[in-house]
Parts: sequence; C-alpha cells; structure tokens
Amino acid sequence: MRKEFAIVLVIFIVTAILTPVIPEDLRSGVVKEISEVFEPFKKVVSKLGLASTLILPLIIFYNNLRIVILNIFLGILILPPILITMYNSYVITSFIISGNIVENLLLIIPHGIIEIYAFLLSSALGLRLGVRVLIKRKGFSNELKFCLSKLTLISILLLIASLIEVFITPLIYVLISTLSSELPTGIGYG
Repeated sequence: MRKEFAIVLVIFIVTAILTPVIPEDLRSGVVKEISEVFEPFKKVVSKLGLASTLILPLIIFYNNLRIVILNIFLGILILPPILITMYNSYVITSFIISGNIVENLLLIIPHGIIEIYAFLLSSALGLRLGVRVLIKRKGFSNELKFCLSKLTLISILLLIASLIEVFITPLIYVLISTLSSELPTGIGYG
C-alpha cells in the first residue's frame, strides 16, 4: 500500500507543479465549472438558513464520499485513480493560483490537509485493487475486503474534513484576513 500511495502522491505533486504552465483561460474555466457544480448546493443552503449550517457538512461529506468510492472501485481499471488524482490536483492548484494565493490557501489548508490525504488514500487503494487483481491475479474478494476496511478510515477523515471546512476554515480565513488588513502595506500579507 505504501508503494501505491507514493505513486499517487508523486502524481498529485507533479500535476500541481505543471498546472501553472497550463493556459490561464483553461484553468479559470475549471474554477468556473467547479463553482457552477456547487450552485444547487448554494440554493439549498440559502433556503434552509441556520439549518443549512448543520446540513452543509453532510452534503460535502456525501459528495466527497461518493468520489472516494468511485475512485476505489474504478481502480479495478487501474487508470481512473490516476486520472482522478490528476484532476483533483489540477482543480485545487487552479483554485489556489486563481486569485490571492495566501487567501486561497487559507480556504484550502485547514480542511484540505485531511481531505487530500483521504483522496490520495482512496486513489492508492484503487490503484492497489487494479494492480493486484488485473496484473498480479490476486483474489478480488480479499482485495475488496482490504479496501472496505480502509474505507471506514477514509469516511471518518472525510467527515472530520467536512466539519472543519464548514465550521473552522471560515473562522481562520476571517481571522487571518482581518489581521492582514490591519498590517501596513508591504509587511506580511498586505
């Protein structure tokens, strides 16, 4: 499992390094496309008011869990976990460099550390499943059991990340933004 994790981590990092080379209009198109995906969620949240604060982590958790499950089980084809890892890295990096890098990092880092780890773990599991079953001809049922045992950990990580994303990330962002706006220009974030 370590080897598969190392492979997907390298893929994630290399994609992040190469993303700024991609023309800006393509990157901004992805950022716009992603924000459009979340429009239905925004409508639900705006209609629910205070209840949305409690429901939003579950919506984020469900969306991420759905992708993780696809990532693992499409791993039987080997290529999907690699492509999903590249796409996640591309989208995250495109978002970070699309505006104020410090502010965008503040919006990603608090929950992203956990969430990205969970996604990379699911990619590694998917890659392991595909390689072991298709190439090494290991038993599918044993590999499936292994993946399902790790899915519990991934689910817990995603739930924690979604709670941080909704309840802690905005507080950190506001705090740092407020502090940085009080600093003289040329010092710190100003």
